[in-house]
Amino acid sequence: MKITDIEPQKRKKARVNLYLDGQFYCGLATELVFKHHLEIGDEVGEKNLENLLFEDQGEKAYGKALFFLNFRPRSRKEVHDKLVEKEFDGKIIELVLARLEKNGFLNDLEFAKSWIRDKKQVSPQGKYRISRELGQKGVEKEVIDAAFLSEFQENDELEMALALGKKKLALYKNLPKREKNDKISAALARRGFSWDVIKKVLLELE
Repeated sequence: MKITDIEPQKRKKARVNLYLDGQFYCGLATELVFKHHLEIGDEVGEKNLENLLFEDQGEKAYGKALFFLNFRPRSRKEVHDKLVEKEFDGKIIELVLARLEKNGFLNDLEFAKSWIRDKKQVSPQGKYRISRELGQKGVEKEVIDAAFLSEFQENDELEMALALGKKKLALYKNLPKREKNDKISAALARRGFSWDVIKKVLLELE
């Protein structure tokens, strides 16, 4: 088969239409045209075309992943699941994930650190709840532990729980002591703070 035309797409500047023997064959990333030095008049075999289509799918998947990562940091599993949802081939997905990691766009340790910092600053939560959320996003336990070691000081959890406890105390200050403590305890428990931390907060509030 012979390449008879390489025509830029009107709506997508980074893509071209490839024509073989006078007929439209497929859309292709412009980058691949330069990478493989494709020119009008070149002869291409079926194997070459299969490889081009495979690479093109990889470029599409990579672009989708970068767009997904543009909104906020993601775990490896989140990106994997998004590409599965977009129905990309499993082999392509693994190659894209490896490329993202190599280029520094995907790193579960950095993702976990960012997640922990966000919870500390914006929405205080206990280590148990943060760990559970990271686990649900596919982050390995060893990575979660390393992130906590980096981002969590010894008294951080107690300080966050105490700050939240003080806010709740202001809401429930007119209630009987037992009911007041029950409500504060329940509020802290929902945020994932351990019972040991909750007991220390109640003692401090007294």
